[in-house]
Amino acid sequence: AGTNAMVSDCEICATQAAGRYTCVSCPVRYCSVACYKRHKAEAHGGAAYEPANAAASKQLKQSEQEEKLKSESSAANKGVLTEEMIARIKASPELMAALSHAQLQDVVRHIDGSPNRREALELRLKTDDEFAAFVEHMLDTALGNTTS
Repeated sequence: AGTNAMVSDCEICATQAAGRYTCVSCPVRYCSVACYKRHKAEAHGGAAYEPANAAASKQLKQSEQEEKLKSESSAANKGVLTEEMIARIKASPELMAALSHAQLQDVVRHIDGSPNRREALELRLKTDDEFAAFVEHMLDTALGNTTS
C-alpha cells in the first residue's frame, strides 16, 4: 500500500483526514495497520492480498502445465517421446535395470527388426504379460503418471 498526497477520512475508524492509505484490493481508505487488519478481516475475509496479476500468473502456469501434459500425451499417442519423457525413463532405476537385461533387449531388437514393427509390438503385448507390464510402467513413467 502506498501513500497519497490527498488525505481523506479513514473509512474504517472515521478519523478525519487520516485515511492516508488505500487498500490494494479495493478503494477503501484507512489510517493504520490496525484499521488495515480490521478492514481485511471484515471486507476480504482475512484473506491475504493476492494481486490480480498473481492470480492470472497462477492460472497461466496451470494452463501451461495442462498444455504440456496434452502435448506429451499427444506425442506418446503418435509414438514419439519428448526429451522430458526420455529423461523420466532414464531417471527410473527400475526401468533402467529392466532395460539392461539381455532377454528384454532381444525382444526389443526383434520388434525393431520386424518388417511391421507396430504389428510385432501389438502381438508381443498380447502374448507376453511381463513385456506388457514393462511397457505399461515405461509409458506411465514417461507421462509422469507414477507416484515414485
